[in-house]
Amino acid sequence: MIGLKVKLTFHWGFWVRAPYTSRYQSALPIPPPTTLIGALVNPLISLGYAKLDGEVVLLSDDKQNVKKRKKSLNSIASPIVNFTDMIPTASFYYYDNTTAYSYSDINRYIGLLYQSKTKEKEEEKALGGRRYLPEYRFMGLKVGKVISPSSRCVACYLINEGEASRILGYNWKDIIQIAAYNINRIGSKESIVSVDSVSLVDDVKVTNPPTKIRTKCYIPLRCVDESLLEEHYHYYIETFWNGGWSKDKGAEYEDYLIPGSRSPISTKPIELTLNEGKAYELGEEEILVVA
Repeated sequence: MIGLKVKLTFHWGFWVRAPYTSRYQSALPIPPPTTLIGALVNPLISLGYAKLDGEVVLLSDDKQNVKKRKKSLNSIASPIVNFTDMIPTASFYYYDNTTAYSYSDINRYIGLLYQSKTKEKEEEKALGGRRYLPEYRFMGLKVGKVISPSSRCVACYLINEGEASRILGYNWKDIIQIAAYNINRIGSKESIVSVDSVSLVDDVKVTNPPTKIRTKCYIPLRCVDESLLEEHYHYYIETFWNGGWSKDKGAEYEDYLIPGSRSPISTKPIELTLNEGKAYELGEEEILVVA
C-alpha cells in the first residue's frame, strides 16, 4: 500500500446526502469515504485513464462478481465498484483551524415524485391524479448544507499498488497524481474545491491491533475499543454507507468515529485503542484503518 494526500480548499462548503434521502435532504457534517473515492475516480474516467465499456452491472450479491455491459435492465451501479480493491479506504479531516457549520435553506422543487397516490380524492383521480394538478407540482423542501467558505481540508487515500498498476498501467503513480489535481468537487452538485497540493506517501507504516494510535482521520467504530475513550476527548459518531448500491441492492451502513466536534464542525486529533483491522500511518496523526 501507498498513501495519497490531497490538500483542498472549499469555495463555500459542500453538500453530501445519505442514500434514500431524496426528500429529507439533510447533509453529513463531513464527506464519507465513498464520496472521497468518487471524487478521485471521476477524473480517472473523464480524462480517459480508466477505460470502461459501458455501464457496470452487478450480477449477484457477491461484490467481486462484477461485469461490464452496454445495456441492462437491473442492478446498474456506479463504475466506482471497479475501484474498491484499488482504493481500500479513504478518510478526511479539517485543518488550519477550519470551522464549518450545518445549515438548511428552503429550495423550490418539482414535487411530483413525492406525491402519494393512495390519499387522492376521487375528483383528483378523475383529472389524472393529484401529482399532475398545478397546485401540487411544486413544493418547498429544506436542503441541508455545510457552510465553510475557504475551509482547508485533507483527503487521505490508501492505494493498492498491484491493483493500480493493473487498472492504470505502469505509470500509475503519475496518473493518480494527475487525477488528484483534477478533483473539482467533494460532494453533490456545486460542492466545488480547489486542490492546493498532492503528495504520495511511499513509506506507509502498517500496525496490527491491539495498539494505541493518535489520529485526525475518522475510522470504523467497530475497530475501536470504546471503553477506553476518555470523556474529555472531542469526537462524535456518524453513519456512512459502504461501497455503492444499485437498483436491486441496497446500501450497507456502518458507524464511524469522527475526531473533533459536530457543532461547530471541526477536527481535533484523538487517542484511541485499535482492537480490529489494520492501521496505516501516512504521516503524523494521519492514520487510516482498514477494517
